[in-house]
Amino acid sequence: ADVTQPASFTFVATVTDTDGDEATDNHTVTITDGADPTGGDSMSLQLDEDDLPDGSDTTGPLTASDMLSFTAGSDAITSIVFSTDLSSLTADGDLLTGAGNITWTRVSDIQITGTVNGQVAVTLDLVAPATIAAGATDATTQVTMTLSQEFQNTFGDDAQTLLNLGSVQVVASENDATDFATGTVNLAVVDDIPAVEITGATEVAEDLADGSTIGGNIPITEGADQDGTLDITL
Repeated sequence: ADVTQPASFTFVATVTDTDGDEATDNHTVTITDGADPTGGDSMSLQLDEDDLPDGSDTTGPLTASDMLSFTAGSDAITSIVFSTDLSSLTADGDLLTGAGNITWTRVSDIQITGTVNGQVAVTLDLVAPATIAAGATDATTQVTMTLSQEFQNTFGDDAQTLLNLGSVQVVASENDATDFATGTVNLAVVDDIPAVEITGATEVAEDLADGSTIGGNIPITEGADQDGTLDITL
């Protein structure tokens, strides 16, 4: 059984002879806690903005999942939840801009959301066993990351930069919450970028008749961040 520390008991032994003489002694036994739970390790989940419905690719996945393994100690693991400490998750993905920060919310023990400008951009969901028996190992604790919106705090560096969203822990604990093991979930999203390609004539004769025109196309791909602008300079 789980024991709240410290736990001890004292008993007294008394011996009495036939004419009533007595001798006593007492003895204290302290019960120490057994092995703590272990495991957890870490995982890295990464998604790409260009796979969003308005992204430049749209062919890749918008979810990523991985598993954590925990081993119970001398007592059963009875709780596996997201940590209440979200301070290691990135609040501002780009310190060079004044765009909106990322607001992280622990919706429940098994869900965390990251919101940008009032819209949920990323969701973390946890699926874990209710218990892990004492001494047993279970590798089915799953964390799934879902990307639903681009991050408005843009880099503006013309590259598909990796946005490090930080990390959060998954905590596996016994009834005695002071005995626990943790696993770390690292998160990242790749920024989408626009594309442009000019097609049409590359040479024009100088004797072209007055009023003549030349034509071509400038197809652009705005990418997930949308609302792109096209500037033409000579």
